Amino acid sequence: MLSIKLDRLGDICGGRGKETADRVIQAAAERLVGCVRAQDCVSHAGGGHFRVLLCPLGTAELAASLADKVCHVLRLPFTIAHQRLAVSASVGIGLWSQDGGTAEAVIAQADACMRRATNPGDGYRFDDAGLTASLTRLNGLTDDPRIALERGEFELHYQPRVALPDDRVVSAEALIRWPHPLHGNIPPSAFIPVAESTGFIHELGAWILERACSQAATWQAQCGTAIPVSVNVSGRQLEHPGFPELVRRTLERTGLAPNRLELEITESTLMHRPADVTEALERIRFLGVRTSLDDFGTGYSSLAYLHRFPLDTLKIDRTFINDVLSPEYSGVLLRSIVDLAHALGLLVVVEGVETPKQRGIVEAQGGDEMQGFLFSPAVPPGEFERRFLAPAALERVAHAYPG
Repeated sequence: MLSIKLDRLGDICGGRGKETADRVIQAAAERLVGCVRAQDCVSHAGGGHFRVLLCPLGTAELAASLADKVCHVLRLPFTIAHQRLAVSASVGIGLWSQDGGTAEAVIAQADACMRRATNPGDGYRFDDAGLTASLTRLNGLTDDPRIALERGEFELHYQPRVALPDDRVVSAEALIRWPHPLHGNIPPSAFIPVAESTGFIHELGAWILERACSQAATWQAQCGTAIPVSVNVSGRQLEHPGFPELVRRTLERTGLAPNRLELEITESTLMHRPADVTEALERIRFLGVRTSLDDFGTGYSSLAYLHRFPLDTLKIDRTFINDVLSPEYSGVLLRSIVDLAHALGLLVVVEGVETPKQRGIVEAQGGDEMQGFLFSPAVPPGEFERRFLAPAALERVAHAYPG
């Protein structure tokens, strides 16, 4: 059973009245009917609330897959009276117990999970008891990420960002790794969705932030190099009202200067709940922490909205740059993006630079920095220090890729 509620429907429709809200509800119902299986039953529970009964009774994996699909189709903007309205949904999942149970109990469970969603519109919730096990099976994992954190299995690796034109290392992006003792390296794409859907992302994100800030402070103390560090932040973290305070306390505890920390967010996070995100970003920037828009080119890819948000850096995604650098573009589109970003006062970082030719075009089109395998993959902190922060290494960096 899925319990689905359209988030902040009244706020989104604003002064457009009940008729607009009703049309959004009708359009949402049509999308739901279109994305479920023919044998499933969609019912309207009043207002922006729907329920979906899986027939026959579905497994946790099936329910999770369908919930993810529902979240996706309801995030797409609705066009009502020539206006585009962005609506998202909170989804709760109720599962029939193997020991039996009534339909009323399952409905109540699904509704309770939907209401418990602490960050509406960014996923779905199971019952607490079966959530982690169901999601880890769905993602091919055999262990709970919570236990992995307790065991100390997670690591942070660091990928350098280098400035053009002289290829100096100017910052390090912290990237989480899970080298499982039995199963080898488990990619973030497998365990981050688990962390986000369970709410564990707050605990894991706090650990990443603490570890990255501590590492940057250690490098400054030991190597005399005040190299900034950047940390990826999920939408759930950013929408939590206590996140800016967590950042402040972490900086105070680790001794890292605020301007040595940059928080990276994605386009989907930026556009999902713009009012809440803007408030959080403004509080973070008030601390002196820099903010960047990551993966530009994989979502909305529009510079028109960037002036609305307090950002410092635009990071162009590797998939986008591969297309831009094809012969038909000849770098013209890249130049347009760089020029517009600079006009908005944004630093431009191009990700996924893997060949000298790509590097040359990025430099020719005015990119400020680059990141990619041409220079280095993400490496453990000790290797990062030896390769990029030792005095001899710093001297070699500027001559690594002569023009």
